[in-house]
Amino acid sequence: QKREGGLRRIKKHEKSACHKEAQRSRLQFSKAPIDGAIQQAIEDEENKCAAIISRVIDVLLACADMNIGLRGHREKIGDGQCEGGNFLAMIKLLSKYDPLLKEIINSPKNSQRYLSPTIQNELLGILGEECRRSLVTKILKSPYFSLLLDSTQDITKVTSLTYMFTQHSP
Repeated sequence: QKREGGLRRIKKHEKSACHKEAQRSRLQFSKAPIDGAIQQAIEDEENKCAAIISRVIDVLLACADMNIGLRGHREKIGDGQCEGGNFLAMIKLLSKYDPLLKEIINSPKNSQRYLSPTIQNELLGILGEECRRSLVTKILKSPYFSLLLDSTQDITKVTSLTYMFTQHSP
């Protein structure tokens, strides 16, 4: 009888508003740290990816400033290797001083690194489009500009067209 009375009291308490509110609070409290931890992990990963892409863009721009090619014949990245062209040589050099780049180079093969030729080409396309957009904006804002066109044929009879814009101030 004591046991049955105790069970009834427990069941009655479980149906009470005060127990239901305590349960809701417990669930919210237990979810918050997990959700917060997951959200923080996602933000950390996004920041890491953005930092990697920022470094990759800086190396691409440095190669473009020096007018040097990016890729070599045999590219090897991962498990501590980073070789095969000017781009990867610069990444390897920077990895001596940058722990994030060092981590990428030392990561196992087939892991996401943002160093592939596909990523390089995509970033170069984005950078080229931004450069073009910036030049067009400057030219359109300028009161005067001139356009110079020149074409030439190479030994294989392929014609190359060069165009140059010059903006002039009044």
